[in-house]
Amino acid sequence: MRRLSNEPLVQTKVQEFINSNGKQHSKDRGVVLEAMKSHGHLYQLAKNFKDDKEILMTALKSYLRIHSNQPLQYASDRLKNDREIVLLALLKDEYALQYASDRLKNDDEIGLMLSKKSISALRNTTPRIQIKYTREIVFENVTVFFLSYYTDAEKEKYAKSIKKAISLIKASPIPNFKKTLNYLIQVGKSDVLLRYAGMNDFDALYDGETNNIYVNTDAPDTFRAMAVVHEFAHKFHYKHIKDSVYNERFVEFFKYATMPKTECILANLPKLGSPLSNILSRGTFSWVLKTAYEDYYLKSIKGNEYFYYNKKGEMKKFTKQELIKYMQCPTGYSATNEFEWFAEMCTLITLNQVKPSQKLTVSRFIEMVREESR
Repeated sequence: MRRLSNEPLVQTKVQEFINSNGKQHSKDRGVVLEAMKSHGHLYQLAKNFKDDKEILMTALKSYLRIHSNQPLQYASDRLKNDREIVLLALLKDEYALQYASDRLKNDDEIGLMLSKKSISALRNTTPRIQIKYTREIVFENVTVFFLSYYTDAEKEKYAKSIKKAISLIKASPIPNFKKTLNYLIQVGKSDVLLRYAGMNDFDALYDGETNNIYVNTDAPDTFRAMAVVHEFAHKFHYKHIKDSVYNERFVEFFKYATMPKTECILANLPKLGSPLSNILSRGTFSWVLKTAYEDYYLKSIKGNEYFYYNKKGEMKKFTKQELIKYMQCPTGYSATNEFEWFAEMCTLITLNQVKPSQKLTVSRFIEMVREESR
Protein backbone atom coordinates (compact mmCIF):
# COMPACT_ATOMS: atom_id res chain seq x y z
CA MET A 1 0.00 0.00 0.00
CA ARG A 2 1.54 3.37 -1.10
CA ARG A 3 1.97 6.07 1.61
CA LEU A 4 0.00 9.25 0.93
CA SER A 5 1.98 12.50 0.70
CA ASN A 6 1.58 15.11 3.45
CA GLU A 7 2.57 17.96 1.06
CA PRO A 8 -0.79 19.81 1.31
CA LEU A 9 -0.55 19.80 5.12
CA VAL A 10 3.02 21.18 5.03
CA GLN A 11 2.03 23.95 2.64
CA THR A 12 -0.89 24.86 4.86
CA LYS A 13 1.45 25.17 7.81
CA VAL A 14 3.87 27.25 5.72
CA GLN A 15 1.08 29.66 4.88
CA GLU A 16 0.06 29.84 8.53
CA PHE A 17 3.69 30.52 9.47
CA ILE A 18 3.88 33.41 6.98
CA ASN A 19 0.44 34.88 7.73
CA SER A 20 1.16 34.95 11.47
CA ASN A 21 4.54 36.66 10.97
CA GLY A 22 6.34 33.58 12.22
CA LYS A 23 4.29 33.10 15.39
CA GLN A 24 2.66 29.81 14.34
CA HIS A 25 4.90 26.75 13.80
CA SER A 26 7.93 28.90 14.70
CA LYS A 27 9.75 25.90 16.22
CA ASP A 28 8.87 23.46 13.46
CA ARG A 29 12.11 23.20 11.51
CA GLY A 30 10.50 21.39 8.60
CA VAL A 31 7.89 24.12 8.14
CA VAL A 32 10.45 26.91 8.40
CA LEU A 33 12.82 25.18 5.96
CA GLU A 34 9.98 24.70 3.45
CA ALA A 35 8.96 28.36 3.80
CA MET A 36 12.48 29.54 3.01
CA LYS A 37 12.50 27.64 -0.31
CA SER A 38 10.30 30.30 -1.86
CA HIS A 39 10.25 33.11 0.68
CA GLY A 40 13.90 33.89 1.43
CA HIS A 41 13.09 37.54 2.02
CA LEU A 42 11.10 36.45 5.11
CA TYR A 43 14.10 34.85 6.81
CA GLN A 44 13.77 37.32 9.68
CA LEU A 45 10.70 35.30 10.76
CA ALA A 46 12.88 32.23 11.39
CA LYS A 47 13.88 33.55 14.80
CA ASN A 48 14.51 30.13 16.30
CA PHE A 49 16.88 29.07 13.50
CA LYS A 50 19.28 32.03 13.15
CA ASP A 51 22.23 29.66 13.60
CA ASP A 52 20.93 26.96 11.25
CA LYS A 53 23.18 26.97 8.17
CA GLU A 54 20.87 24.89 5.95
CA ILE A 55 17.88 27.16 6.56
CA LEU A 56 19.93 30.30 5.89
CA MET A 57 21.43 28.88 2.68
CA THR A 58 17.94 27.89 1.52
CA ALA A 59 16.71 31.43 2.17
CA LEU A 60 19.68 32.96 0.32
CA LYS A 61 19.04 30.78 -2.73
CA SER A 62 15.43 31.96 -3.04
CA TYR A 63 16.10 35.57 -2.07
CA LEU A 64 15.63 38.21 -4.79
CA ARG A 65 17.34 41.59 -4.55
CA ILE A 66 14.06 43.40 -5.29
CA HIS A 67 13.26 42.71 -1.63
CA SER A 68 14.90 44.84 1.04
CA ASN A 69 15.26 42.18 3.74
CA GLN A 70 18.65 40.63 2.97
CA PRO A 71 18.65 37.33 4.94
CA LEU A 72 22.28 37.67 6.02
CA GLN A 73 21.49 40.64 8.24
CA TYR A 74 19.31 38.44 10.49
CA ALA A 75 21.76 35.54 10.80
CA SER A 76 23.84 34.64 13.84
CA ASP A 77 27.35 36.06 14.20
CA ARG A 78 28.74 32.59 13.52
CA LEU A 79 27.02 32.36 10.14
CA LYS A 80 27.94 35.96 9.25
CA ASN A 81 31.53 34.78 9.62
CA ASP A 82 30.99 31.72 7.38
CA ARG A 83 32.77 32.18 4.04
CA GLU A 84 30.44 29.81 2.13
CA ILE A 85 27.38 31.64 3.43
CA VAL A 86 28.73 35.10 2.62
CA LEU A 87 29.89 34.12 -0.87
CA LEU A 88 26.41 32.76 -1.61
CA ALA A 89 24.82 35.98 -0.35
CA LEU A 90 27.13 38.05 -2.56
CA LEU A 91 26.17 36.12 -5.69
CA LYS A 92 22.66 37.50 -5.34
CA ASP A 93 23.45 40.84 -3.75
CA GLU A 94 26.94 42.39 -3.81
CA TYR A 95 25.91 44.83 -1.06
CA ALA A 96 25.21 42.00 1.40
CA LEU A 97 28.78 42.27 2.63
CA GLN A 98 27.71 45.09 4.96
CA TYR A 99 26.14 42.38 7.15
CA ALA A 100 29.15 40.04 7.13
CA SER A 101 31.78 39.77 9.84
CA ASP A 102 34.72 42.16 10.01
CA ARG A 103 37.03 39.26 9.12
CA LEU A 104 35.29 38.64 5.81
CA LYS A 105 35.06 42.36 5.01
CA ASN A 106 38.85 42.23 5.02
CA ASP A 107 39.03 39.09 2.83
CA ASP A 108 41.13 39.40 -0.35
CA GLU A 109 39.15 36.82 -2.31
CA ILE A 110 35.89 38.59 -1.57
CA GLY A 111 37.46 41.97 -2.35
CA LEU A 112 38.68 40.74 -5.74
CA MET A 113 35.27 39.25 -6.56
CA LEU A 114 33.46 42.48 -5.72
CA SER A 115 35.94 44.63 -7.66
CA LYS A 116 34.93 42.73 -10.80
CA LYS A 117 31.22 43.24 -10.15
CA SER A 118 30.84 46.76 -8.80
CA ILE A 119 33.33 49.32 -7.48
CA SER A 120 30.61 50.79 -5.28
CA ALA A 121 30.12 47.41 -3.61
CA LEU A 122 33.68 47.67 -2.26
CA ARG A 123 32.51 50.42 0.05
CA ASN A 124 31.49 47.72 2.52
CA THR A 125 34.99 46.26 2.66
CA THR A 126 37.79 47.50 4.92
CA PRO A 127 40.05 50.41 3.89
CA ARG A 128 42.84 47.89 3.20
CA ILE A 129 40.72 46.08 0.62
CA GLN A 130 39.46 49.34 -0.89
CA ILE A 131 43.02 50.59 -1.23
CA LYS A 132 44.09 47.37 -2.91
CA TYR A 133 41.27 47.04 -5.43
CA THR A 134 40.02 50.56 -6.15
CA ARG A 135 41.05 54.19 -6.40
CA GLU A 136 38.53 55.33 -3.84
CA ILE A 137 37.92 54.82 -0.13
CA VAL A 138 34.78 55.77 1.78
CA PHE A 139 34.82 57.04 5.36
CA GLU A 140 31.38 57.85 6.76
CA ASN A 141 29.83 59.86 3.87
CA VAL A 142 33.17 61.16 2.59
CA THR A 143 34.66 59.58 -0.53
CA VAL A 144 38.44 59.84 -0.89
CA PHE A 145 39.42 59.51 -4.56
CA PHE A 146 43.04 59.15 -5.69
CA LEU A 147 43.59 61.09 -8.90
CA SER A 148 47.22 59.99 -9.27
CA TYR A 149 48.85 56.58 -9.07
CA TYR A 150 50.03 55.59 -5.59
CA THR A 151 51.28 52.39 -4.06
CA ASP A 152 49.04 50.65 -1.55
CA ALA A 153 51.30 51.84 1.27
CA GLU A 154 51.07 55.46 0.09
CA LYS A 155 47.29 55.31 -0.22
CA GLU A 156 47.02 53.79 3.22
CA LYS A 157 49.20 56.53 4.71
CA TYR A 158 47.18 59.35 3.13
CA ALA A 159 43.88 57.71 3.98
CA LYS A 160 44.93 57.38 7.61
CA SER A 161 45.42 61.14 7.95
CA ILE A 162 42.09 61.88 6.31
CA LYS A 163 40.32 59.37 8.54
CA LYS A 164 41.89 61.03 11.58
CA ALA A 165 40.63 64.43 10.42
CA ILE A 166 37.12 63.04 9.98
CA SER A 167 37.20 61.58 13.50
CA LEU A 168 38.31 64.94 14.91
CA ILE A 169 35.50 66.79 13.13
CA LYS A 170 32.92 64.28 14.38
CA ALA A 171 34.09 64.94 17.96
CA SER A 172 34.53 68.70 17.53
CA PRO A 173 32.80 71.08 19.97
CA ILE A 174 32.01 73.32 16.99
CA PRO A 175 28.20 73.05 16.59
CA ASN A 176 27.12 71.41 13.31
CA PHE A 177 30.71 71.08 12.04
CA LYS A 178 30.16 67.39 11.31
CA LYS A 179 27.51 68.32 8.74
CA THR A 180 30.40 69.00 6.35
CA LEU A 181 31.32 65.30 6.33
CA ASN A 182 30.00 64.42 2.91
CA TYR A 183 30.93 64.46 -0.74
CA LEU A 184 34.46 64.22 -2.10
CA ILE A 185 38.15 64.63 -1.26
CA GLN A 186 40.40 64.32 -4.31
CA VAL A 187 44.03 63.43 -3.63
CA GLY A 188 46.68 63.92 -6.27
CA LYS A 189 50.11 65.08 -7.33
CA SER A 190 50.80 68.59 -8.59
CA ASP A 191 50.65 67.82 -12.30
CA VAL A 192 47.26 66.11 -12.03
CA LEU A 193 45.80 68.72 -9.68
CA LEU A 194 46.62 71.44 -12.19
CA ARG A 195 44.18 69.78 -14.59
CA TYR A 196 41.45 69.10 -12.04
CA ALA A 197 41.64 72.14 -9.75
CA GLY A 198 43.09 74.66 -12.21
CA MET A 199 46.03 75.33 -9.89
CA ASN A 200 48.55 73.37 -7.85
CA ASP A 201 50.37 75.83 -5.61
CA PHE A 202 48.61 74.71 -2.45
CA ASP A 203 48.84 72.10 0.29
CA ALA A 204 45.08 71.59 0.42
CA LEU A 205 42.21 73.52 -1.13
CA TYR A 206 38.44 73.78 -0.79
CA ASP A 207 36.67 74.62 -4.06
CA GLY A 208 33.35 76.32 -3.30
CA GLU A 209 32.06 75.88 -6.85
CA THR A 210 32.46 72.10 -7.01
CA ASN A 211 32.26 71.49 -3.24
CA ASN A 212 35.42 69.36 -3.55
CA ILE A 213 38.44 69.36 -1.29
CA TYR A 214 41.77 68.80 -3.07
CA VAL A 215 44.92 67.60 -1.33
CA ASN A 216 48.36 67.96 -2.93
CA THR A 217 50.71 65.08 -2.05
CA ASP A 218 53.72 66.94 -3.47
CA ALA A 219 53.39 69.70 -0.89
CA PRO A 220 55.31 69.38 2.39
CA ASP A 221 53.45 68.46 5.58
CA THR A 222 50.17 68.22 3.71
CA PHE A 223 48.94 65.12 5.40
CA ARG A 224 48.74 66.36 8.89
CA ALA A 225 45.13 66.05 9.95
CA MET A 226 45.18 69.80 10.62
CA ALA A 227 45.38 70.60 6.91
CA VAL A 228 42.30 68.52 6.11
CA VAL A 229 40.33 69.89 9.08
CA HIS A 230 41.22 73.42 7.95
CA GLU A 231 39.74 72.86 4.48
CA PHE A 232 36.59 71.29 5.93
CA ALA A 233 36.30 74.46 8.02
CA HIS A 234 36.29 76.53 4.81
CA LYS A 235 33.54 74.27 3.50
CA PHE A 236 31.61 74.73 6.75
CA HIS A 237 31.90 78.52 6.45
CA TYR A 238 30.80 78.48 2.82
CA LYS A 239 27.96 75.94 3.04
CA HIS A 240 26.59 75.91 6.58
CA ILE A 241 26.77 79.47 7.92
CA LYS A 242 23.87 81.84 7.25
CA ASP A 243 24.79 84.23 4.42
CA SER A 244 27.86 82.08 3.88
CA VAL A 245 31.21 83.90 3.98
CA TYR A 246 29.37 87.25 3.97
CA ASN A 247 27.83 86.80 7.42
CA GLU A 248 28.14 90.28 8.96
CA ARG A 249 28.48 89.05 12.54
CA PHE A 250 31.56 87.01 11.71
CA VAL A 251 33.04 89.80 9.58
CA GLU A 252 32.78 92.19 12.54
CA PHE A 253 33.97 89.57 15.00
CA PHE A 254 37.06 88.96 12.86
CA LYS A 255 37.98 92.66 13.11
CA TYR A 256 37.66 92.50 16.88
CA ALA A 257 39.45 89.19 17.33
CA THR A 258 42.49 90.18 15.27
CA MET A 259 42.81 93.69 16.71
CA PRO A 260 46.21 94.33 18.38
CA LYS A 261 45.83 94.42 22.17
CA THR A 262 46.94 98.07 22.53
CA GLU A 263 44.47 99.15 19.85
CA CYS A 264 41.78 97.00 21.46
CA ILE A 265 42.28 98.66 24.85
CA LEU A 266 42.11 102.16 23.38
CA ALA A 267 39.00 101.28 21.36
CA ASN A 268 37.26 99.78 24.37
CA LEU A 269 38.06 102.27 27.11
CA PRO A 270 34.66 103.27 28.53
CA LYS A 271 32.93 106.41 27.33
CA LEU A 272 30.50 108.57 29.26
CA GLY A 273 27.13 106.86 29.54
CA SER A 274 28.43 103.36 28.88
CA PRO A 275 27.37 100.58 31.30
CA LEU A 276 29.85 99.02 33.67
CA SER A 277 28.70 95.55 32.59
CA ASN A 278 30.43 96.10 29.23
CA ILE A 279 33.71 95.85 31.11
CA LEU A 280 32.97 93.50 33.99
CA SER A 281 30.65 90.85 32.51
CA ARG A 282 32.70 87.74 31.90
CA GLY A 283 32.08 85.88 28.67
CA THR A 284 30.71 88.95 26.87
CA PHE A 285 32.35 91.57 24.66
CA SER A 286 32.53 95.35 24.47
CA TRP A 287 29.59 95.76 22.08
CA VAL A 288 27.21 93.62 24.14
CA LEU A 289 25.08 96.14 26.07
CA LYS A 290 23.69 95.11 29.43
CA THR A 291 20.75 97.25 30.54
CA ALA A 292 19.69 95.57 33.78
CA TYR A 293 18.06 97.93 36.34
CA GLU A 294 20.95 97.58 38.80
CA ASP A 295 23.63 98.34 36.20
CA TYR A 296 26.03 101.22 36.76
CA TYR A 297 26.74 103.87 34.08
CA LEU A 298 29.82 106.04 33.62
CA LYS A 299 28.95 109.60 34.69
CA SER A 300 32.34 111.26 34.95
CA ILE A 301 36.06 110.81 34.33
CA LYS A 302 38.53 112.66 36.50
CA GLY A 303 42.13 112.13 35.49
CA ASN A 304 42.84 108.42 35.89
CA GLU A 305 39.58 107.68 37.75
CA TYR A 306 36.21 106.55 36.34
CA PHE A 307 32.98 107.12 38.33
CA TYR A 308 29.93 104.90 37.76
CA TYR A 309 26.43 105.43 39.23
CA ASN A 310 23.28 103.31 39.26
CA LYS A 311 19.69 104.59 39.21
CA LYS A 312 19.65 104.68 43.01
CA GLY A 313 22.58 107.09 43.02
CA GLU A 314 25.04 104.54 44.35
CA MET A 315 28.61 105.00 43.10
CA LYS A 316 31.48 102.72 42.11
CA LYS A 317 34.98 104.06 41.34
CA PHE A 318 37.71 102.41 39.24
CA THR A 319 41.16 103.48 38.05
CA LYS A 320 42.03 103.07 34.38
CA GLN A 321 44.47 100.27 35.26
CA GLU A 322 41.72 98.38 37.09
CA LEU A 323 39.37 98.62 34.11
CA ILE A 324 42.06 97.48 31.67
CA LYS A 325 42.57 94.34 33.75
CA TYR A 326 38.94 93.40 33.09
CA MET A 327 39.02 94.03 29.34
CA GLN A 328 38.70 90.99 27.10
CA CYS A 329 41.08 91.65 24.24
CA PRO A 330 41.99 88.50 22.29
CA THR A 331 45.50 87.76 21.12
CA GLY A 332 47.31 85.19 19.00
CA TYR A 333 45.49 85.12 15.64
CA SER A 334 47.62 85.23 12.52
CA ALA A 335 44.94 85.16 9.82
CA THR A 336 44.84 88.20 7.56
CA ASN A 337 41.23 87.88 6.36
CA GLU A 338 37.93 86.71 7.79
CA PHE A 339 37.86 83.54 5.65
CA GLU A 340 41.20 82.21 6.89
CA TRP A 341 40.44 83.38 10.41
CA PHE A 342 37.15 81.44 10.51
CA ALA A 343 38.93 78.28 9.32
CA GLU A 344 41.75 78.87 11.80
CA MET A 345 39.27 79.20 14.67
CA CYS A 346 37.48 75.96 13.73
CA THR A 347 40.80 74.13 13.39
CA LEU A 348 42.28 75.33 16.69
CA ILE A 349 39.10 74.45 18.58
CA THR A 350 38.72 71.05 16.89
CA LEU A 351 42.34 70.10 17.56
CA ASN A 352 42.13 71.46 21.12
CA GLN A 353 45.01 73.89 20.53
CA VAL A 354 43.38 77.00 21.98
CA LYS A 355 45.73 79.25 23.96
CA PRO A 356 44.62 80.59 27.36
CA SER A 357 44.49 84.11 25.90
CA GLN A 358 42.01 82.93 23.25
CA LYS A 359 39.47 81.18 25.48
CA LEU A 360 37.04 84.09 25.81
CA THR A 361 37.04 84.64 22.07
CA VAL A 362 36.56 80.92 21.46
CA SER A 363 33.57 80.84 23.81
CA ARG A 364 31.90 83.66 21.90
CA PHE A 365 32.82 82.10 18.55
CA ILE A 366 31.17 78.78 19.44
CA GLU A 367 28.07 80.63 20.62
CA MET A 368 27.86 82.55 17.34
CA VAL A 369 28.32 79.37 15.28
CA ARG A 370 25.47 77.76 17.20
CA GLU A 371 23.25 80.76 16.38
CA GLU A 372 24.34 81.25 12.77
CA SER A 373 24.90 77.70 11.43
CA ARG A 374 22.31 75.62 9.63
